[in-house]
Amino acid sequence: MSQGISCKKCAGKTHYWLSGKEQWQCKNCNFRTTLKSGTIMEGSKMSFLIWYQVMAFISFSKKGLSAKEIQRQLGRNRYESIWLLMHKIRKAMGNRDQLYQLSDMVEMDEGYFTAHKDRKSKKKQSG
Repeated sequence: MSQGISCKKCAGKTHYWLSGKEQWQCKNCNFRTTLKSGTIMEGSKMSFLIWYQVMAFISFSKKGLSAKEIQRQLGRNRYESIWLLMHKIRKAMGNRDQLYQLSDMVEMDEGYFTAHKDRKSKKKQSG
């Protein structure tokens, strides 16, 4: 996976920052790229601050938060936009989790787990 900015038009790797536009411009072909381009934020009219606040709320909460609660916390008018934003973040977090598989010894804090046995294994143990 390459790091840094890669031009969508010419695949150039050298860019400069246009502070007035808040965009990167390719030195080869002058194609402009926004900070949100190529991320889950692409096409969103919400500011980075809102995105990062919602990401923080989701990350910091042990039990999870509803879109309604985040809407209230941020003082936003539209529920639908917060709901969509949260689902995009959750999907991205889920996709990231699928890349890794636990192995060897795993230590977990504050976990409560139960194991349900099927009826066949219960009969074998008692019989």
